[in-house]
Amino acid sequence: MSCNEWEKGQWTLSVAEFRTFRNRMADDFNRLQEKAFSDAKRIRDEVLRRVKGKRNPDEVHYAFHEVCSSSADQDRIYDVIFYKKGEKLVRPRNPQKKDFPKVARSKFTGCNVGYDASISLDPKTRVVVWEVSENNHAVDRSREHPLGNAFWRNLGMVKWTRGTGGRLWGSDEYRDEANREHGYGDDNTKDTWGTTESKRRRF
Repeated sequence: MSCNEWEKGQWTLSVAEFRTFRNRMADDFNRLQEKAFSDAKRIRDEVLRRVKGKRNPDEVHYAFHEVCSSSADQDRIYDVIFYKKGEKLVRPRNPQKKDFPKVARSKFTGCNVGYDASISLDPKTRVVVWEVSENNHAVDRSREHPLGNAFWRNLGMVKWTRGTGGRLWGSDEYRDEANREHGYGDDNTKDTWGTTESKRRRF
């Protein structure tokens, strides 16, 4: 069943916890970049093996989706091996390490999570933001993505102290419809964290 949904959270961390959170996210990001590069090479080689002697471009792309069905970075890997300087290629190109760049811990300020979500970190304000654009099953898909999974795992290890904390908002088409039908308010709070919130709530 389809379900259009969205989600956004914002948290303020202490100086020490922000640094630790940023370092953990950078390490997870770099580890997943390595895996994506390795997957891209493996997938490209397997696609070429399956379509050896075949000329139909449709067969090449069908083979890719068969081989890549289990990869969380399927869309990104497709863009890397089937596009070069904006031009679509008939046969997959050899991926390069620079296609999956790593980032230094101190330089990590966020990343995309698939095509639906993003993570951003502001070192000046020590604010962390998680945002999922409204789309069909976008929240579930983003949380299941390895980077989304890493984000929530790392957030769960944060130690909240005075003046830190945050809130998560979100909704879906069924909740919105129920609110309109029953005249409920539009406070879409899903959860709260830390000492900046006096009460922890869920819907």
